[in-house]
Amino acid sequence: MHFSQTSHTVVLAGDALVTSDGIAGRTGASIVNAAFTHVTAQALDSLEALAGLDAEVVLPGNDEPFTGVVSEAVRLARLARAA
Repeated sequence: MHFSQTSHTVVLAGDALVTSDGIAGRTGASIVNAAFTHVTAQALDSLEALAGLDAEVVLPGNDEPFTGVVSEAVRLARLARAA
């Protein structure tokens, strides 16, 4: 979902992008840990759907909000996956 208001534009990312990984012990934008998804490739594909959205706040399903442009959250999530 994507909401726009004059003051903020928000994306409800659900589990497509999270901001903490308790198993890996890290915080910041990433995809759901492989322990919680059956298809990591699909999780990475979901990032593509988010990348083109113009929003200043990303609300993951269970974690803290990511404040910043969505494309930066996606970039950081890809970097976290590569680490």
